[in-house]
Amino acid sequence: MLEKAESRGKIKEGINRRKLESDKRAKHMGLVVDDKKTVADTSKKLRLSTTSEGAREVKSAIKKAAQETKSEFEKQNKDLEKKMQECKKAEKDLKQRTQSAKKDTQETKKAAGHVKETKAAKAQAIQAEHAAAKDGAFVSDQRHKQERDRKKSEERRDKQRSQLQNAKLKF
Repeated sequence: MLEKAESRGKIKEGINRRKLESDKRAKHMGLVVDDKKTVADTSKKLRLSTTSEGAREVKSAIKKAAQETKSEFEKQNKDLEKKMQECKKAEKDLKQRTQSAKKDTQETKKAAGHVKETKAAKAQAIQAEHAAAKDGAFVSDQRHKQERDRKKSEERRDKQRSQLQNAKLKF
């Protein structure tokens, strides 16, 4: 159940904030993927033909570098997952607000239909109906925007994860 009404500005601000935070996280994750690709490309170019000890040390360091990129990606992914849960919670909230607006629209329409004598009251009831419908459309649009943003972020993350996994070390 919804606690109280939210301002349109606050709703938009929350959606924009979550999008900016997700975009920032995705950008960082993309840089981590680039780092892993660099490490993988480097592993392919190494000759490792000096000494066995040196070759072993170089291989070990490159493997650790690759592991560090994987660890950093997973850390960032965990943070992104928290953001995605926040987005889903906001979507649920906005869905409830949309349903509330639909009920308000129905109730105000019913009231407008029942007011018979007072034309000014009927006009205000009709205005209330239109205001509730407009608010419902706004909230519904914002819910869809939040959902699109979240799905886009999830798709980008999945693509980055695939790129990270495909950047294989080869000595």
